[in-house]
Amino acid sequence: RLAWPSREYAIVLEDDLEVSPAYARWVLGAWRHYEHRDDVAGASLQRQTLKPALPMGRVEIINEHKPFLYRLISTWGFAPHPARWREFTEWWPRARRAGVEPIVPHLVTSQWYRRVKKGSMWSAWFIYFCEQRGLFNLHVNVGGKRALAANWQEPGEHFGAGKYSSQRESEPYGAWSPQLDVWPASPVRYDWDATPLRPSVAAALDALRADVYPPLFAALGVVGNLWGAGGGGAPPPPPPR
Repeated sequence: RLAWPSREYAIVLEDDLEVSPAYARWVLGAWRHYEHRDDVAGASLQRQTLKPALPMGRVEIINEHKPFLYRLISTWGFAPHPARWREFTEWWPRARRAGVEPIVPHLVTSQWYRRVKKGSMWSAWFIYFCEQRGLFNLHVNVGGKRALAANWQEPGEHFGAGKYSSQRESEPYGAWSPQLDVWPASPVRYDWDATPLRPSVAAALDALRADVYPPLFAALGVVGNLWGAGGGGAPPPPPPR
């Protein structure tokens, strides 16, 4: 369980992933530049190609190969924001006991959740959690069908033995390069349909987070950004909703 504020970070890696030599440096850079943002739930190493909004599609967000924020999580190499992860792990068991179903009706991921054994798809809960709080996940497309974490798709609970099993879906990115050391001050934010966020939707999500988080600052007697610079300081975890 991650504490926050602290200098502890975690990366969740499945046992059939092959990571780039640059993966840890990129994640640390991501937190150095974006940990202060209150709209970031985590950083993902996977090459993102899924458009989860129905009708589902395969869309690769390029974004000039610069880091971007996407509503969707990627589980193949996930580095959660320490504050958001603590908040999520406190909320999840309470939500399950209360009978919450993590369904976001317009997403294919909720259809997948309905078909799998309950409890085997934690990402459906995290997607629901992010939807309820207007959160995004950080990604980068490094180009050339490469990724900071590549999945060998070994047969198991979510992959059956078949044509593409035991084959990498991407190639691991090589050694660190200047391409990875680009950090836009205001990353482009993409909606569930893999298109840039419309201004009206952006305003609604920002208002949602303002409703969730600032009261906690007041309750703790905290004024302004805990990190001293850059807008949207991330507060400590709010009570479960």
